[in-house]
Amino acid sequence: MSLSREEKRKRSAESQARYRAKYPERIKAAKARYRAEYPEKLKVSRAKTTAKRAEHYRQVAAKYRAEHRAQLNEHARQYRLDHLEECHARNLDHYYKNKETYDERSRQWFDANRERSNKLCRNNYWKDPEKRRADSLKYSKDHPEQIKLNLSRRRARKKGATGKHTIQDIIDLYEKQAGMCAACGVPLQRSGKQKYQIDHIVPLSPRNGGKSGSHDISNIQLLCRSCNSSKSNLSQEEWLKRRLR
Repeated sequence: MSLSREEKRKRSAESQARYRAKYPERIKAAKARYRAEYPEKLKVSRAKTTAKRAEHYRQVAAKYRAEHRAQLNEHARQYRLDHLEECHARNLDHYYKNKETYDERSRQWFDANRERSNKLCRNNYWKDPEKRRADSLKYSKDHPEQIKLNLSRRRARKKGATGKHTIQDIIDLYEKQAGMCAACGVPLQRSGKQKYQIDHIVPLSPRNGGKSGSHDISNIQLLCRSCNSSKSNLSQEEWLKRRLR
């Protein structure tokens, strides 16, 4: 008498269960050998299974979080207290790896909540104005290049210029120019009297009209004080013509 497919499946499952119960160590060893011999195959298989059940996993996780929110929050709070330095270092590393994303998200929030943000800043300032002023002065003293960069960004925004650059972009440009003025070739320094000056190749506000330049690093060159003063807001072509007269 032939068995139906369902009966065959049932008998096979029962046979496998008996084998697993009788030889657990043998099965464990076989699984270990398979994992050692086919790691990539297992990785692909697990990825496929996860992709198929991704929505189910999300729903299960969301349900668990909703039912145990207070417990999870307390566990997370206690973990942060017990691993402050580790959490701070990890968060800082993640921020700098995704700085552009964070900055854009912050800018969007500020644009959507400008009044609220300004109110929060004012309230925080007036809670302890002396401390805020001292912190501001200390930051300005410790980060002069960042303060200068912030002021140049503000000036560029007021003139409607697009693009932006970072301190690291300027450092890379300094190395690209071999530490010399892009015009006359005199040695430049990163601090002191011979410190480089940032110049827009196409000025933000051209003296003789024309299209304004961007604030992107592609429109930046490093000049000495003398060259930057003589160039002023002239275009590169006009300035070079005057120098050759």
